[in-house]
Amino acid sequence: MMSFRITGLARRVGVLGATAGLVALSAAAILTERDEVEVILQDGAIEAADSTTSGETLFRIRNDGERAHGLAVRTVAEEPREVAALDETVAPGETALLEAMLEPGSYEIYCPVSSHRDQGMSRVLTVVDQTD
Repeated sequence: MMSFRITGLARRVGVLGATAGLVALSAAAILTERDEVEVILQDGAIEAADSTTSGETLFRIRNDGERAHGLAVRTVAEEPREVAALDETVAPGETALLEAMLEPGSYEIYCPVSSHRDQGMSRVLTVVDQTD
């Protein structure tokens, strides 16, 4: 009959492995605890939810228009502050992702390309406290 003896090193490696597993699970839980807002860009309009909860937000963007569009997010205030924006435009039929950390309040989501915002590509997104 064979017997095995677990040494102190093996025990420590086992504990470290278990700890790393818990950290990975915690990180995965944190990454999935963000709101997602679907945004559809059309020539002259933006379709999106009216509200979301505060915290990390992922904007899933799809361009259903015939022209290239972008997306930017800024606070609605006397002096607006840009919170996030795509680095490049989204071609017709293409998709993009944009992450933003949103505090409770009102935000304008809009297309910053040329005069698209003035042509109706703007809407207000209300962000409510996660605990409400």
